[in-house]
Amino acid sequence: MSNDWKSDQQPHDKLLVQHGADRVDQFHESGGCAGPDSHGQRLRWRGHAGRVQPQLQGICEAMSRLRTILFGVSLLGWAVQADVIHYWRFEEGSGSTTADEVGGIQGDLIYTPGVQWSEDLPITTIPATGATNNYSLYFGGGSVDITTWQDMNLGSNFTIEFFFNAEQPVISSELFILSNGSTLVGDLSESGGPPYFYEQFNSHIENSSASLVQLNTWQHYALVKNPGEYSIYIDGLLQYNAPLPEGTDGPYVFYGTGMSGSRAIGDGWRGYLDEFRISDEALTPDQFLNAVPEPGTFTLLGLGGLAFLFSKPWKKRCGSVQRLEK
Repeated sequence: MSNDWKSDQQPHDKLLVQHGADRVDQFHESGGCAGPDSHGQRLRWRGHAGRVQPQLQGICEAMSRLRTILFGVSLLGWAVQADVIHYWRFEEGSGSTTADEVGGIQGDLIYTPGVQWSEDLPITTIPATGATNNYSLYFGGGSVDITTWQDMNLGSNFTIEFFFNAEQPVISSELFILSNGSTLVGDLSESGGPPYFYEQFNSHIENSSASLVQLNTWQHYALVKNPGEYSIYIDGLLQYNAPLPEGTDGPYVFYGTGMSGSRAIGDGWRGYLDEFRISDEALTPDQFLNAVPEPGTFTLLGLGGLAFLFSKPWKKRCGSVQRLEK
């Protein structure tokens, strides 16, 4: 008995499926598991169709479920990334400006004798994103002015994080200052003793421990603002947590005022800064830039496996198989 696929149209490419002694020699372009093709014509297979077709149908359904899961995971990853509202990577390596790669607020390197491009890096590949890191900025008294006419809205929950390498701090060694409308300041200072953090949340001023900071060493800093409190993390470890009084909970909005110095990175800072990122949600340490992501489906499958699953041969058509090209 012949085991041929037949239809009213000329068959196209071939797929060889071995199932015991049964062999399927040809598929129609739009046929397969579903039976009817795109023109409403049913493929007819003379032979042991009942033995092979259910097996192919199971493969179709399994691949569709896997593709749906992967698509959902990819959307979740996109949503997390979409919460990043400003990100200065300092990857230009030359010139007098640095780009905000997400929010579009360009930074100007003012007092340029005190700000220099550097190849001294915290890490060559950013763990959380996989992005290559080539440059950082060295601050010897200058700052990156990020004050443009564009407003900056952080809301009431946000995270400010970056890599830093601190030289001996002085009074008013500001990691960042954001003002005009709201006021938010992060400072690493010292007054004849060990370094400490100075923070300002609108009119409220805090001094907190910086015992985890090691001078002349690259580390990761994160300021996480939750409703009614804030936390400081160094290298993903909680350094300090404290409540915030009423009236300092936000929302934090900083109005654009041109290049006035009211919004700046590294004003008076001594040392290096890199990968300055602001997110409009309170991140957890496993979401920080220095966090190594958990091995997941994408890692296990690899790019080749993903390319196959989303390629034309397995393009989703509920209950059907597209043709496999030669």
